[in-house]
Amino acid sequence: MKSAVIVGRFQTDILHKGYLETFLKIQEENYTNLLIVVGTSVTRLEDDNPLPFSVVKQLLQFELENYPFEVNIVKLNDYESDEVWSKKLDDIINIFDLSEFDIIVGRDSFQKYYLGKYIDKFKILVDSIDDFSSTARRKYIGGDPSTLKFKSSFEAQVFARALIFASQYSYPRVYSTTDILVYSKDKKSILLGRKPNESFWRLIGGFVDPTDKSKILAGLRELYEEANIMEHEVKDAHMIHSQIIDDFRYRKSKNKIMTTLIMVDLKGDISYIPGDDIEELQWFQIKDLINTDIYPPHSEMLKKVIISERI
Repeated sequence: MKSAVIVGRFQTDILHKGYLETFLKIQEENYTNLLIVVGTSVTRLEDDNPLPFSVVKQLLQFELENYPFEVNIVKLNDYESDEVWSKKLDDIINIFDLSEFDIIVGRDSFQKYYLGKYIDKFKILVDSIDDFSSTARRKYIGGDPSTLKFKSSFEAQVFARALIFASQYSYPRVYSTTDILVYSKDKKSILLGRKPNESFWRLIGGFVDPTDKSKILAGLRELYEEANIMEHEVKDAHMIHSQIIDDFRYRKSKNKIMTTLIMVDLKGDISYIPGDDIEELQWFQIKDLINTDIYPPHSEMLKKVIISERI
């Protein structure tokens, strides 16, 4: 009995031609068993690993149900160490006690990361025959939902169920933001901004971007975007406080916002220009803050770090 072993992630809704041709080749070469090892992320719903193992397994089972060979599908969790990952793969192969087997690989497969004992079992059955990109496929699927045109009520319902599932299956997330406490040169005033259609004032700030190297640099970026104050005009910036923000957008959600308050001292008297989603900027004396209409979560923070100490 000759067995074939395939290792892959299968993180799209369809199998590309390379896999389909490989399955046909496995049949033509009279393999009696197929063991599929699905590389599985320990995270949930990431853009490069959106599908859980249970979904991948069923997609493969439907695709392979009419082939004559026996199919086993198992998962292999990701590990930071290639050595550990390779040993876990070897362990899975050993569990199935395969007397004669080949590990079927492609030209650009996982073999460059494999450090196990079955390197001599690698075999190429099919050359790469198309330029299918799983990443490109996922990006195509994940486009702007407002552009989708469903062909039936059933299609719309299936898509809606998928989105609901994704929202419920994902881990609770904490979104990181920074708020900037900008002092005047004499340390008697702080700079606050106001957004359009809002009567209250708030600290400058916003979400941390994945490209930001640190929270302080994220705060300085927001300072430039919302007040046109450049980094070279800042004398000092350091983190002084952090807390969950009671943001109305996430009040009923399992996801929350956690902000980091960054205190900024400027080098001197500088000019500022409202930008991004800030319509107006104004200095407020610290002694008057208690009577100023401030965005409640920011007012709470200011009471903790300023008002309680200075008023």
